[in-house]
Amino acid sequence: MPSLAQNLPVIIAERVLHFLILGDTTEEAWRTHSNATFRCLRPVSQLCRSWRAASVDRLFEHVCKLPAGENSNPRHANNIHGFLEAIQRLFPAAVYTTVFHGWPEASESWPLLAVELLRGLFLRNTRVSCSEIWLTTVPGLISDDACLQGIDATIMSPSPHFIEIVRRSAPALQHLRLKLGQSFIFKRVVAGDDGAGPVFSQLRRLELFSSTDRSALANGRLVSPDGTPFPALETLSCHMSYPFGNDVLLRGNGQSLRVLDIYISNELLDVFERCSVFASQRFTALACLKLGNLQGEHGVIDKARVVRICNLFQQKTVVEVLGRVDFLYDTLQPYLGDMARTIRVLDIPQLECTFEQIVVLISSLPFLQMLSATCLKSDALASEIDSVHATCTGMCAVKKSVGRVTNRFDNPAQLHFDTHLDIACQTVGFAGSVYASGPPISQRLIDLDIRIERANKRMQAIRLCIILAILCPSVRSFTYYSRTSELTVDRSRFTSNKEFQKLTARVRSSIDNCLDMH
Repeated sequence: MPSLAQNLPVIIAERVLHFLILGDTTEEAWRTHSNATFRCLRPVSQLCRSWRAASVDRLFEHVCKLPAGENSNPRHANNIHGFLEAIQRLFPAAVYTTVFHGWPEASESWPLLAVELLRGLFLRNTRVSCSEIWLTTVPGLISDDACLQGIDATIMSPSPHFIEIVRRSAPALQHLRLKLGQSFIFKRVVAGDDGAGPVFSQLRRLELFSSTDRSALANGRLVSPDGTPFPALETLSCHMSYPFGNDVLLRGNGQSLRVLDIYISNELLDVFERCSVFASQRFTALACLKLGNLQGEHGVIDKARVVRICNLFQQKTVVEVLGRVDFLYDTLQPYLGDMARTIRVLDIPQLECTFEQIVVLISSLPFLQMLSATCLKSDALASEIDSVHATCTGMCAVKKSVGRVTNRFDNPAQLHFDTHLDIACQTVGFAGSVYASGPPISQRLIDLDIRIERANKRMQAIRLCIILAILCPSVRSFTYYSRTSELTVDRSRFTSNKEFQKLTARVRSSIDNCLDMH
């Protein structure tokens, strides 16, 4: 029977190798690091198949080090050329290559050996990932007949050669991930100078990012291509200014699109409204909807436009709306019935609800597992002692007998919770007790995130968590935020508190008395 060491999961073997090659960090050790690592890992790669699989990446990571310029050492040059010649034999099944480098973009700064190495790796590759590098840095790096299935690259300025690579790969491309210097670069992939473009018939995942371009839709300068370039798209992520004046990225994939993760603005919502993107039955397969706001000069997504996007919430599993959005409970309430059967995650931090509305919201969504919202001031959570504790930004300034020694590393929100939980449990008012005395409103809610606007409402936030801990026995963690702090509290912090236990006992006693009366 083979040893268990021969069948270790690859991730465990990789961690063993990680600590195996850690050693002396002196300057001399760094100079000889590559050779020492190779000598250390080579025997490991010959133990068995599983250890070879775990070590081969690290082994050859240190064999061929390619500094800028030409290597004048004949022995080193021979070793490198030997490695290049054997690249196909060493990695016969390689189909995915990730390239990291520190050379500038100019092609003349690339060492010839590096060009040969990458040509060998790319010869049969179907997927390529390039971090901070243009595939076009080296002319001819990708052969003219290459048809890639996956491209992950950073493109900081328009490159006709790169665009040609993407368009040529359109029939086979399945995953396209681009980090762009400016969003308009992508429009040249979709539409040429004549307005026509290729059809990416196999593309399943399209991800677009930009670290520099946060601009709004250009005034009248955006192209509106015809056609259906992405008919099989399943995931669309667009974390930048939308580069078109119509719905070309969403056209023809209503039956396949499952994840839509896109940054929105008031202008883009107007474009989508004209193109009927918000029609309730347009995306029948869509399960995950994530909307972010470009913020900045765009300001807040206003109420009138928020109503439009609610049509997309129906039959979704995950709904996430982040950023500056004017979102009220009354806007969402008409759609709760259609959301009830499927929604698992409702992450809308700007969704403004009273305590009573949060209770209704949770009880209306029986499969909800995660909720993020903003709790407004509520009389049901208030107490006359709140004004007394309004100045307690951390440790309770009123009750000094808690025996807690503070230091500058303490989280003020944590101190506030620790020193006010007893008081909050003792001062849950009649209205709060009535709600807590009802039957559980959810057996599936796991995570609850609540935002509060002012520090003096922290007492209400704690009482809200207390009541929901009773009404939702499945909740594992409560997170609440103020302008300056954030705190996540595990359920055990409540259940181990004596005052919470007393409150729970009173609530259960009230329930039992009601049952006896009936």
